Amino acid sequence: MVNTRELILEILLEVIEKGSYSHLIIRNVLDKYQYLEKQERAFITRVAEGTIQTMIELDYIINQYSKVKVNNVPSIYSLYPPIYSIFLVAGDITAIDGYKL
Repeated sequence: MVNTRELILEILLEVIEKGSYSHLIIRNVLDKYQYLEKQERAFITRVAEGTIQTMIELDYIINQYSKVKVNNVPSIYSLYPPIYSIFLVAGDITAIDGYKL
């Protein structure tokens, strides 16, 4: 059985680290795991999209108050495990592909 939170983390890593388009990555994952129930597929989509949306909002807020703009900070998301996805996987995943959460 596949861990949906692990799939969400993989989507977020692909989008954040590689700059891939989220809708394409989500579609690819859902196509690959067509056997998942409709609820699980909806959960994956909503959490991945919601996390990315929240990331964009947080970046905007940081840019309003910070002297150093988020897009000028070199690879801020690679400095820490993807901050925006930690709340999704806390307690469920301890290590994926070398990432220690």
